[in-house]
Amino acid sequence: MRIVYVTQGYPPERVGGVEAYLKGLVRELSGTHEVFVFSRGLKQGMRQGEIYETSADGAQVTRVFVDLREIDNFRDVYIRPWLEDILREYLWRVAPDVVHFQHLGGLSLGMIRTAKELGIPVVMTLSDHQPYCPRGQRIRDDKRLCRAINLDECLECLKPQCAGLPGRTAKLTAYLLGKKKGKDCLRKMHDEIAELFSEVALFIMPSEFHRERMVEAGVPDMRSRVLPYGLDLSALDRVPKRPEGEPVRRFAYLGTMIPSKGVEDVIRAYKKVKIPGCSLHISGEAVP
Repeated sequence: MRIVYVTQGYPPERVGGVEAYLKGLVRELSGTHEVFVFSRGLKQGMRQGEIYETSADGAQVTRVFVDLREIDNFRDVYIRPWLEDILREYLWRVAPDVVHFQHLGGLSLGMIRTAKELGIPVVMTLSDHQPYCPRGQRIRDDKRLCRAINLDECLECLKPQCAGLPGRTAKLTAYLLGKKKGKDCLRKMHDEIAELFSEVALFIMPSEFHRERMVEAGVPDMRSRVLPYGLDLSALDRVPKRPEGEPVRRFAYLGTMIPSKGVEDVIRAYKKVKIPGCSLHISGEAVP
């Protein structure tokens, strides 16, 4: 079988769950299938839409550079027709049996329709709360959880800006006008998500809890399945065992450094530790 994975970044250039999971998946499936990866590229010095080829873990990897600084409006965050055109030519050339969208962050939701129009079955893994939540986490800046998708809450979370306008009344008026326009943009996004998700044959979620949240948000219940992550943990067998009875003294955080991951909470907790000889090790990408 020929499988094309479409994802936000591959081979992994940073510590991230999606990248680590897909790396293991590609390595495992490459032994029995033809695996291809179409990914957003991050190489410096390239132009928007420039394509470069590489290989990793037994798969041919095609990467296209996407400069997120060139976003002109809110819809550009999730729909980029020029990327869909590049994917269309790529799929014509590779002719896969199935396209599996692993993560579309920084790409285009319209790629779902591109694959379907070519008669290729589409599978999609939803590992976070995108695209329903533009920030992906459903966690506010103050770390409150979004219990439900609410457009007023979404708009506040995306911080409508009216700085620099003269006078408080003018600022308030601009905010209210902007809020109506913003809600219209969010409604349009949700309508387009529903339309595009109707083209997906199967949705995969890593847990029943996450499946329930995504179904609440709009994913078709009958086309959603739970498939826990199949991670290779054999490397842990090589980690020296802590002597029996010896207390834990080394703590570690591994992951992207964003507020929703709780890095600050780990640091605050560590500062309260009074036992001598303890250490905290933090590794991961520090997002601007």
